[in-house]
Amino acid sequence: MQIYGINTTLKNKLWYFLPINTCDFYNLMIYNEIKFMNTSDKIALASFLFMILSSLWAIVATWKSNKYKKHIQKYELREYEEKELLKRKALIKANVYIGKIHVFNIGLGTARNIRFFTVDDWESEGIMPCIDKKQSYPLLHNGESFNFDVVIAERISRKSIMIARFVWDDDFANNNERDIVLNF
Repeated sequence: MQIYGINTTLKNKLWYFLPINTCDFYNLMIYNEIKFMNTSDKIALASFLFMILSSLWAIVATWKSNKYKKHIQKYELREYEEKELLKRKALIKANVYIGKIHVFNIGLGTARNIRFFTVDDWESEGIMPCIDKKQSYPLLHNGESFNFDVVIAERISRKSIMIARFVWDDDFANNNERDIVLNF
C-alpha cells in the first residue's frame, strides 16, 4: 500500500530493526512524506499550524488580560478606600490676622471637640490668646471657620513666631494633633 510515495509495509518492517536511539531513517521518511504531499495537503498543514499558534497566542493574551484586570481592580479598590478615608478625615489649619487667630477645616470630614494649646511660652513673648484652654469648639464642618482674639503686648517690635497645637476628633480617629506655626 502506497501513502505519499512510501511503502508502509517497508516502513513498518524497517522500523523494528532500527536501534532505539537512531531516528534518522524515520526522519527521512517523514521528510519524504512531506516532500510528496500535494499542494492542498501542504496548505492544510500550514493552516493547522497557524491555527495552533493563533490559539496559543489567544490563550496567552487572555491570561495576560485577566492578570492586568486583577491589578486594575486592586488599584481601583485601594483608591476607593483611600477616598472613603479622606471623606472621614478633618484637617485643621490656622492663620493669624490682626489681633485674631482664624481657625478653619480644610479636610473633607467634620472636626469635633476642637481644642487649642500653646506649645511655647506665649505669655513671656507678650501674646495672650483670649480663649479658655479647657473650652473646646464643638463642631467644624468642611470649609467652615471660627476666630478667637489674641491680645498682643506693645513691646513686640519684631515678628514673633509661636507654635500652636490643635487637637480634634473626627470620624477617622480621636485626638488628632497638629502643630501650626503662627507668625505674629
